Amino acid sequence: EPVELRPSPAMDAAATSAPLPHVAAALGVVMLVGWGANPWPQLLHNRRRQSVRGQSLEWVVSNWASFVPYVIYCIALFSDGAVRAAWTAQMGAPPDVRINDVVFSVHGFVVATLALLQCYAYRKTLSEADKNWPQWRTQLYWLVALLPLLTSVVAHPKIALVPLIPYLQILGNTRSVVNVLKYHAQFSSFARARSTEGVSFVAVTFDAVGSVASIGQQCADSYATTESLRGVLNNSAKLIMAVICLFYSLAYMVQRCMYSRRQSATAAANRHQQ
Repeated sequence: EPVELRPSPAMDAAATSAPLPHVAAALGVVMLVGWGANPWPQLLHNRRRQSVRGQSLEWVVSNWASFVPYVIYCIALFSDGAVRAAWTAQMGAPPDVRINDVVFSVHGFVVATLALLQCYAYRKTLSEADKNWPQWRTQLYWLVALLPLLTSVVAHPKIALVPLIPYLQILGNTRSVVNVLKYHAQFSSFARARSTEGVSFVAVTFDAVGSVASIGQQCADSYATTESLRGVLNNSAKLIMAVICLFYSLAYMVQRCMYSRRQSATAAANRHQQ
């Protein structure tokens, strides 16, 4: 009798996951474009109007500070063989850090530095709250930026004065924690002013697109390698960062709709009285 040849479950799984690495790579490009393009509309907007009014100073400073540990985290897990081997041995899988993550982190630090310089150049246009910004907050963000630079060497496997994996997880999640502070600072600034004027919502849209693509890339990568979504936890810092970013991008859009309607209603009432 003829024998019916059926693919094994392993072959089925391989066939199912075959396109996923390409999907993940494509989503990685979208993530890089979305998050990479995100700061530029605001920088150009500030340059055209010679002002940073409407933009939260804490958002700018905390964004710059949080990129320092994240750059170290991405470069170490992507390019250092000893660090990758130690991570794989302890976590059971290689670190889920791609070249687009490294490019994003380095580019983000450079652009965040430009935004910080703009705040200094146009400091006369800062809001009164930002002009009276507490000194201790500046010192706190300097600590966030400098501490990883001063301590990263002692965590390397060749020296190992501090546990490497917890240290790297702290570096990665530092950006997530600071992201909550920076996004909430801008959210509060909008709420105080009852306006979203001065902030480019093209940038906010880019942020949202980059976040969705980042989450999608991690899911595709995870399913391609483990046939489940558990692998997304192998770079929990990136996942948390994307979720926070998406949440606040949507919150900003809601604020814009609320305050735009209120401003339109006020303007209409004034015209009616005149």
